[in-house]
Amino acid sequence: MKRLILDRGFLDGKAISLCKKEYNIDILIPVRSNMDIYVDAMALFQQSDVQWVECKPPSEEVKKPLRLRPKAISKREQKRQETRRQLKQQQPSPPPEKILIKREAAAIGEFRSWDSCNVPLTVVANREHYADGHQELWFLIDTKEVRDPTRSRQEYHLRTSIEERYRQLKCFNDLTHFTSRAFSMVVNQVVFIMLAYNLLQFYLLKQGRKELNQKTLPHIRQQLLPSDNYLIVNYQNYYGLFSPFELIGFVVKLGEEARKKIAAKCERIGRELESVLMNPRPP
Repeated sequence: MKRLILDRGFLDGKAISLCKKEYNIDILIPVRSNMDIYVDAMALFQQSDVQWVECKPPSEEVKKPLRLRPKAISKREQKRQETRRQLKQQQPSPPPEKILIKREAAAIGEFRSWDSCNVPLTVVANREHYADGHQELWFLIDTKEVRDPTRSRQEYHLRTSIEERYRQLKCFNDLTHFTSRAFSMVVNQVVFIMLAYNLLQFYLLKQGRKELNQKTLPHIRQQLLPSDNYLIVNYQNYYGLFSPFELIGFVVKLGEEARKKIAAKCERIGRELESVLMNPRPP
């Protein structure tokens, strides 16, 4: 472990010093307004020589379609997006005190005004400007030297995504449903659910569906299940797609001799599959 991103509930100077000195783990955590380091930082960041860096929003990722869409579907999607833009423009604008126009960040190192923490700290200030002219300022402390304050800000916002993953594991992946009081069974429950969760994330990444990794398990299952079900029939380098009922109706209409041939072939394939599945792995 190299990095811990925490919320204010874990503010503990001794624990932060221990993590940094003994285990070389860097901590990123916000500061409470009633702490001495907060008061000192507030005074220092009011100075005119502090270099503020504008935090630009990340560029939106352009998703390439997995396959070419038919023209009719592409045209329909363009029309839908245009309708969404028009509806958004018709909505009333929020009040000026709610409109964020700019974000800035700055960092000052070598803070030692936290008595219970005996390692030097870097304070990262985050300043937000609103349309009515007022500003909001909040601070993060970091145990490592910060060269780019915008990066620390981005790292801290990962916490919300991490907490959402924990919520999914607890509420939708049955992580906390322990039916046994045996410690070995509890460990088995945690390990196998975490393994299944990681395998699912790898699968979504490989399939190009990483936008689903923040969805609940029922929603992911609904998105990944096939929308159609077909049986493929192959004959002399030709194939056809049939629904189960369509294929059954087709077979019923065949003559007696053809049905006997199909039944005999299905029995032979079934016996072959049974013998193969007895030893699925090579010796």
